[in-house]
Amino acid sequence: NKRRQHLKFIKMEAILDFNGYFSGKKFTIKEYSLYVIRDQTHDEVSRQFQVSKPPINWHALSLENKNNYRIYFEKFGISWKRGTRNAKVIANNLWDTLKNVKAIYVLNRKKRELLENYFDKDLPFKFIYLDDLRFGFEPVMSTQCRYHKNPQKNNCAGDNALAMMKWLNRVRINPVEIPGQTNIVIDFNGYFFSDTEYIIKEYSLIIFRDKTNEILGKDFQVSNPPVPCHQLDKITQDNYASYYNSHGIGWNKGTQDNEFIKNDLTQKLKNAKIIYVRDQTQNELLITYLNRDFNAVCLVDIGLNLEPEMIIDCENHVEPKKNNCAHDNVSKMFKFITMSNDDKIHLPDNDTNIVLDFNGYYLGENKYVIKECSLYAVREKNKEIIYSDYAISKPPYMCHKLDEVAKLNYANYYETFGIDWSKGTHDTNLIKKDLQKKLRTSRNIFLRDQIQRDLLNSYFHYEFEAFILTDLGLTFDSVEGTNCTNHEHPDKNICAHDNATKMVELLAQMPRLPRSRAKENLVFDFNGFFVNDKYVVKEYSSYLINEETYQIIHDEVDVLGSPIIQKDTIDEKSSESYNAFLNDIGIDLNKNVSDFELLKESLRSHLNVTNKVFVMDRSKHQYLLNYLDNNLTTRFVYLADLGFKFEPKKNTTCINHKNPSTKNCAKDNAQIMLDWLSERKFGVSLGLSKFNLTEPQQRNIIVDFSGYDLPDNKYAIKELNAILVDKNSELDKDLYLIVKPPYPDIQKLPTIFVDAYVEFEKRHGIGWNTGEDDFTKVSQTLKDYFKTATHIYVKNLEKQKLLEKFIGTKHHFIRFEDLKIRYEPIRRTDGCQNHHNNTSICAVVYSKFMLQWFENHILRRLPPRPDYDGVDDRSDVSYAPGTSYEEAQSVERVYSNIDEGKQSIDNFYNTIEEIQDYLQNSENAYSTIYGEDEDLEPIYSTIDEVQQNVEDH
Repeated sequence: NKRRQHLKFIKMEAILDFNGYFSGKKFTIKEYSLYVIRDQTHDEVSRQFQVSKPPINWHALSLENKNNYRIYFEKFGISWKRGTRNAKVIANNLWDTLKNVKAIYVLNRKKRELLENYFDKDLPFKFIYLDDLRFGFEPVMSTQCRYHKNPQKNNCAGDNALAMMKWLNRVRINPVEIPGQTNIVIDFNGYFFSDTEYIIKEYSLIIFRDKTNEILGKDFQVSNPPVPCHQLDKITQDNYASYYNSHGIGWNKGTQDNEFIKNDLTQKLKNAKIIYVRDQTQNELLITYLNRDFNAVCLVDIGLNLEPEMIIDCENHVEPKKNNCAHDNVSKMFKFITMSNDDKIHLPDNDTNIVLDFNGYYLGENKYVIKECSLYAVREKNKEIIYSDYAISKPPYMCHKLDEVAKLNYANYYETFGIDWSKGTHDTNLIKKDLQKKLRTSRNIFLRDQIQRDLLNSYFHYEFEAFILTDLGLTFDSVEGTNCTNHEHPDKNICAHDNATKMVELLAQMPRLPRSRAKENLVFDFNGFFVNDKYVVKEYSSYLINEETYQIIHDEVDVLGSPIIQKDTIDEKSSESYNAFLNDIGIDLNKNVSDFELLKESLRSHLNVTNKVFVMDRSKHQYLLNYLDNNLTTRFVYLADLGFKFEPKKNTTCINHKNPSTKNCAKDNAQIMLDWLSERKFGVSLGLSKFNLTEPQQRNIIVDFSGYDLPDNKYAIKELNAILVDKNSELDKDLYLIVKPPYPDIQKLPTIFVDAYVEFEKRHGIGWNTGEDDFTKVSQTLKDYFKTATHIYVKNLEKQKLLEKFIGTKHHFIRFEDLKIRYEPIRRTDGCQNHHNNTSICAVVYSKFMLQWFENHILRRLPPRPDYDGVDDRSDVSYAPGTSYEEAQSVERVYSNIDEGKQSIDNFYNTIEEIQDYLQNSENAYSTIYGEDEDLEPIYSTIDEVQQNVEDH
């Protein structure tokens, strides 16, 4: 039996507490409680609790020993006669247990000395003293144990041992650190001690083995206050008061110095293979606190739904029913990790390469649908395959609902890939969401060829930085013939999974994979209002930045078209919301009436493919979720949780706002946010909110073009004219293209596309074989020309989307339709030799018309109408005693001149606005402009002259 007991306890530890009395110099245990626990996890295995029977009759005790026991009884309340077992049996059982465990936890060294006295020998066991681990033990002088005479006043060994075990379950137990083989999950809470210094007040972490999830150690600490409470300034007091309301840990509570915690955490995290945190905000705060960049896995991003509970069993918090504890959170996080069977959860972002192949078809003009996709996640360091994924999308709707073009597109797709329309395993939207998440968080993306990259960018409305196998010197030909049963003609069909597998094999032959692409984060702000509980974004501004350098890759500001809203269908609450928006932001509901749903989808895609999105606070995130129907998968970081304090700027120069001198603009907000982020990371502000560094030199390009459709939803430009408005040197030139056809014989096209080109030729008068520029080089030519443009002016949203197929989406477009220009096709060529006749529509002519409008309305833009509210108000004038009549009359004349000046300026603005309204609204305005340009010149000259006079005045 002893042999079996030895084997049973060989990997166990014991938690022991006891009390007793002295008979002379001999100590006797009266009550003890012992927990046997597993040495790694501290899970309870067994419990012992005993009260020893008296060794002799009470009357046989000496007077000294009776007094000793009375002192014991006063504190512990166990009478001399009470007991569960014979004292010698208890001693033997306790000895057998202690000698067979690996370690024994007791409160302090004095407890060990009492045990040695009790057993009358030196104990060769390994003791761990909780006092040395900073266990702040305070005996509880009340108990529910039935062996105590006065339970409201007595202390019990059972209660003490239980408190010791609970504490050990939270704090460090066996901090085994094996670099590269252990993972850490950590949760914490804290406060801002200053604008830039974040302090962790409470943290809890679990160290566990990478492969098996076996717990190797725990740590649970509360930091000491950095200074006495009376030295705190008002801002820090407010910060801590807010923290205290949520977590309930007093300022003076603490177990470790802040610097010790910093150093200890840094060392632990440095040795960890993978670090798990709750979300992106916690990741940012941890980087701020330790001043060290850790690439952590954010569990919320991979499915954790953590609702912090306000019911805890931790003595650090003053109101357990209202406070949240880091230890509770980390326990749930670890449970989520251990319950997940998905290998992706054990993979940090910087260690994943995605090898992807797919095929699909076009529905409509711009909608590409992925039908079959296959990907491999490959470890960066050793090219080990971590997991693979394969899916076929279900049809978006029944086959009979397809139009003729879509049917033709799918017929061409089926010929090559052989997957029937009705076949599918996953919803198309779910496939898109899943791909967005995987591509966004990967280190590198590998694709088969340039066509695949263009299709992928079209699919997501975003330019992914992907590596092409052919660019890496790898020869790749699609695998014809497959064993995959999803294809109707396996002898000749191409399968995405076969291609992806072959790509992985080719990449495995490379000695080193190419350098990683830079991740891109988005700084994003917007303004809007609610309509019947649905949020509407009206204005937004964003900065796409390099995650490491914060270099601005692209900036964008836009006013979105609003959904069609009938004023009599919105409730009073919605009216109040819009009125507040109009008062604070000043953008009219009907400003920009372009395609609401298309712009909304474009915004959703743009957000979803970004690595991280920085917004002001949690409420902004919630508004976006409401606006985009909860269809956002990207990772959000709330600047308010990082210490950002925002005061809305009520003054802007943005022309989208009425009375801009009193309005708030999303672009100004985004600039302030990016400045703050840059200063927080590098200690230096970019200065965007003071100086417009994003546009050091304006390069406005006006472009118009015409073209035709090809199969597979491809678009071909036939004629294009681009005018660079801001020419600063001889190298700054316009661009004109007249493009050769993709192949000489138009009859190679399906009949439906031949008919479409015939209609194109009737409107534009350009023959199929007319052309000078190489069809295959158009995309690169346009990318090179437009890459330095700060603003690109196009006719409408349709033209923007078509041009983006060639130059990508990372450009700032301004659409003339949003400026409320009423345009009609201009049927004349002004002598352009590439058209059959002079009544054709020519890109050169229309781009010149756009240039003239630009020069008259953008370059000669009026300054904002002055706001006179509260300025030079005569009613506020009072004269000091002794002011002479002449002096008062002089002041009155000044105010009279000011009144006349105000009226003159108002009259001037009214006149100019009437002229502008006429030019924009007159049915014959455009023909007048083109027919008699010189007649309008005096009008514009007059406007310039009057405007200059007003400014001088």
